[in-house]
Amino acid sequence: MTPTPNRRWSFTLRTLFVVVTAFACWLGYELNWVRQRRAIVSRADIRASEDGYLEPPPVAPRFLGLFGEHAYHGITIVIVDQQRLEPNGVWAMVMADDKRLTQQERDEMEGISRLFPEATICAWITLSPLPKTSQ
Repeated sequence: MTPTPNRRWSFTLRTLFVVVTAFACWLGYELNWVRQRRAIVSRADIRASEDGYLEPPPVAPRFLGLFGEHAYHGITIVIVDQQRLEPNGVWAMVMADDKRLTQQERDEMEGISRLFPEATICAWITLSPLPKTSQ
């Protein structure tokens, strides 16, 4: 029996290009997700909390932790509108299905929930804007 030659794994240049292109597409998708998340958190009408007090800490989805992205426990949209409050009310915390929200606000909350699958998304209807806290 003739001995078989030791062959190392070999790839063509085309295979290398395909693998590098697929990796670059995946990397671009993940970095775009991180960019969109950071743009939402930096908005003046958004409050993001990273801790859940008595609940275990959330984990950033998929590989976002590799890119330094934080996981958030809750995302709150602050809406300043006196008309939607109960009589003598100062504030109201509502979820996406509340009748006091407009369709545009519901759509915005749905988009934010796709960017932050680990977080609870809610809206805070208040009489005056809350000061932005440092994060």
